[in-house]
This record gives sequence, structure tokens and C-alpha cells, in this order.
Amino acid sequence: MSEISLESNKARYSDGYGIVPNDAMWEEILLKLPTKGLVRFKAVSKLCGDTEEDDLEIRICNPTTREVTVLPRCSLPGKFSSVGVVFDAETNYKVFRFCCDEFECEDDIYECEVYESYDGTWRNIGQVPTGPKVNWFAPVCPTSVCVQGRLYWLAWNKEDRESPAFVQSVDMEGNFSRISLPEDLNGYTFLINLDGVLSVVAVDDTETYVDILVLEDNKETGFTWSWKACAELELEFIASFNSVVGGKDEILFIFDMFTKFRYRVLNLTERTWRELDVPAALKGRYSIALPFVESLLPCIKPRGETSSSEGTTSSSP
Repeated sequence: MSEISLESNKARYSDGYGIVPNDAMWEEILLKLPTKGLVRFKAVSKLCGDTEEDDLEIRICNPTTREVTVLPRCSLPGKFSSVGVVFDAETNYKVFRFCCDEFECEDDIYECEVYESYDGTWRNIGQVPTGPKVNWFAPVCPTSVCVQGRLYWLAWNKEDRESPAFVQSVDMEGNFSRISLPEDLNGYTFLINLDGVLSVVAVDDTETYVDILVLEDNKETGFTWSWKACAELELEFIASFNSVVGGKDEILFIFDMFTKFRYRVLNLTERTWRELDVPAALKGRYSIALPFVESLLPCIKPRGETSSSEGTTSSSP
């Protein structure tokens, strides 16, 4: 993980995590494509994704090529919205926008529309089981995570909003499914992409230890969670978690410590912590971190490209 510096109020990217100020909340297009030259990765930015504004504007951005595109206006009305991005391993990404009425949100009645990057249009897919919701214990954390071409998020218990009920997911084709969770999880529960595997980061009720569980797909027993690691937090007075992001055998935590922020990396093999060296200016402001991998997928489909089987290019539209 490389050192992070500020340039024109924008954060650079390390080779495992991206850290950005709160006024530019980045989402990632994670496509595992071979890269050439200096174009090694790209990310997606979404503006205020959990918002109370009807007129939601979404921007897709590649900071390395400085390619930015504004998506067409969403068509669904709705006071409360959340947005998630899912991507395949070759040529396409989709943006899912979930919206609901102020009162229907309590009943998990959401409508969903999907932006198709290959044709640049929104498509209404109707009512869906549930949409991503803000975690009350981590209000600035991203509400969803993309792993192997599926978008995952926590569905919260209706009777107890301080505990997650199950994991909801959707794939590129719009197929929804759910996965059960281990018992006795609290509000300090987060989903991460841990080197291509959906994983749960769970902090105990005393905020002393953190457990990491990974999802395993067994053909006979189905999906099961297996314990991977446990570590002592070694911190006091945590106000909230700004970000919990998985890398390769590492997890980055950004802790809100009331008056300052701590950037700490947990090594899962050695179960040791290290402080991430960030500029002093970054320690005093709200920041979030998001994962990324190398990709050449353009933010907008180049003109003249007629078939997804032809692959992607990095030329400008």
C-alpha cells in the first residue's frame, strides 16, 4: 500500500484502497482486465448516493484518464434513494438505483431502475425485495459492495434496526437472492470484498474485538460462513466507522474518534495492526475508502462499438 497525498483537494490512489474526501464519494468499476502502460485502474464516483433529493445526479469518473460522464437523469420519483454499481469481468457495468416513498421505506417497498452502460439508458425493473439502507452506526459508509459480478448489501431487522437480518444481492441480470447471516450480529457489521470473496466484518458489543467471516459456497450445504480471523481493536471511544474496506489479506478501517480520524490496517495473516500514513489535512476531515482493481473499462461506451464481444478500448468518446 503506497503513501497517500493530497493534490487539488483530491486523494491519490494506493494499489489496494482509494481514499477520497467526503465531497467526492467514489464508487469503483472493478473489472479484472489486463492493463497496459500507465492506465492501471479506474474508479466510479457517485454524488450524495443516499439522498433525499428527487433530482439525483450521478457522475461516472475515471481519475487516471480524467474521463467523466454524467448519467442521464433517473426516471423514478422517490424521496429516498440509494445507488449501487455492479460490473462484469469484461465489458459492462450497471448502476442500480433503489427508491421508495418516505413511508414505504419502513416496509421495504422499493422500486428499482437500472442504468445499462452498453446502451446508456435507464430501465425500470419494478418493485424489488429491499434496497440498501444507511447503517446507523456508520452513516457515511458505502451501503453496498460488489463481489464477482454481484451487488451485496445488508438488510436490517425491522423489529431491531440495530442488527442486520440477512444479506440481499442482485446480479448483472437483475436476479435477486438472499443469504442468511450468523446470529448475534450488531450494528457494527460490514460487508467487504476480501480478495474476491464476500466477507463479514463484525465488531463485538463491547467494541473490543473484530471477527472476520468469509462466505463459502458448498454444493451440498449451500452458502455457509466460516471464521477467518479475530483481532483486538486496541482502541477506545470509537464514535463510528467511516469505512471498512477489504484488500488482499488486509482490511482498512477508518475510525471516527470524535476529534480526529484513525486510519488503521489489519493484517489477517499476522493479526497485527499498523497505522496508515496519511497527510495531516486528511486526518481532520470526513473521508471514505473504497476498493478497486485494475481495469480498462471506459466510463462511457466509445462510439462505433457495436458488440460487447469485441472487448473494450481506452479511447475517448
